[in-house]
Amino acid sequence: NGSGTSGNSSTITVTTSGVAPSAPTATAATSVTSSGFTANWNSSSGATGYRIDVSTSSTFSSYISGGEDVDLGNSLAAFVSGQNANMTYYYRVRAYNGNGTSGNSGTISVTTAARKM
Repeated sequence: NGSGTSGNSSTITVTTSGVAPSAPTATAATSVTSSGFTANWNSSSGATGYRIDVSTSSTFSSYISGGEDVDLGNSLAAFVSGQNANMTYYYRVRAYNGNGTSGNSGTISVTTAARKM
């Protein structure tokens, strides 16, 4: 002010946070059988892991048993087993790191094979 300048305040250390990874790109399922399939996706830069949702609904209004927000570590594929023959399933994936979680990948649909007679 008009009377002078004070001394400095104490020092404060601030660490900025990084950013969450971008959403991975889900790719077509492989190894499709009558009871399961392998869900696949591409890596996302900066991701330390991935989570998957698997549903019989394209809107993910419900999930298969044990199929919601499953942590897969840093794997780029997941075998989904114990499913019904000749049925359509949907999956989507998210990437995460210590700074947060990405949005969802696009949705992939896969129809399990018919049972052989």
